[in-house]
Amino acid sequence: MPAYHSQFLNPPQVVGNIAILPLKTQFRGPAPKEMGESDILDEALYYFKANVFFRTYEVKSEADRLLIYLTLYITECLKKLQKCSNKNTAQNEMYTLAISKFDIPGEPGFPLNSVYAKPSSQQEADLLRQYLTQARQEMGSRLVDKVFCTEDGKPSKFWLCFAKKKFMDKSLSAPGISVLGAGLLGWNDWRIFSRLSISSFFSFANLPLRRVSTRDNSNWRKSSPFSSIFRITLT
Repeated sequence: MPAYHSQFLNPPQVVGNIAILPLKTQFRGPAPKEMGESDILDEALYYFKANVFFRTYEVKSEADRLLIYLTLYITECLKKLQKCSNKNTAQNEMYTLAISKFDIPGEPGFPLNSVYAKPSSQQEADLLRQYLTQARQEMGSRLVDKVFCTEDGKPSKFWLCFAKKKFMDKSLSAPGISVLGAGLLGWNDWRIFSRLSISSFFSFANLPLRRVSTRDNSNWRKSSPFSSIFRITLT
């Protein structure tokens, strides 16, 4: 079965190479008003359960790039909704997620810069960010209605079961490694990570660790369960 593509092939505006399409929404933003029965958000929700299984996806239009973004965003929403026990909490979580800081095409944290063009100006970048914020708000609102449509008010497992799927093997959320989780890495992986990350992410810990290591380096290494994790700061 092939992946589904967007049917909105004549966008009124394009920023970079992503379509700015009309939306049916009460949230404020730059999106044109959709007067038809459905919009790109309905399309993304309708195709989500089929498209999310695809690791590759052929981009056929500017609207497809918006569809890809919305599909990835639905997954981020489902991750949050897994932790929500009722609709009110879910609505608050979706609003917080929608307006939180996020990367747009051309920024280092955006996961698909290879197929998305950078906005040509700061004005275009601001427009795209505002449009995506508006789309994220509306998408979160609609998704809550779908997930919490059960008679008992509990979230639907037929939506939440897709929270761990990774469309195109990508995610809008940045990966991270905790200090404790780092101990589970292989030595070679941790050595590479530590070179890149210790000085920046754990800079607040470097000074006290160095003071301890100067006074009693050998004893600290023997007694501390984190000595192998912070070894780079002691050498």
